[in-house]
Amino acid sequence: MAKRRKPGGRRVGTPNKIAGEVRTAILTAFAQLGGSSWLVRVANENPAAFCALLAHELATSGGPLNHEVVLRWMTPEMAAARGLVEG
Repeated sequence: MAKRRKPGGRRVGTPNKIAGEVRTAILTAFAQLGGSSWLVRVANENPAAFCALLAHELATSGGPLNHEVVLRWMTPEMAAARGLVEG
């Protein structure tokens, strides 16, 4: 069967307007909450939510993040036992 040209719709590569608006709203809220300092507070108060966010970022970024994450509830021994640090 021959391929036909698709009539109507957005051109290939045109960004979705709603997704862009949602992304802008999320980034605005992030800035109002305190940015990085808010993420540190989330990591300390709700490590499961922070780890889920971190895992999502790692999966979508295509590589490791170049940031050190300090979880105050995890001792160096706990981190070593889980293979998160050397030694």
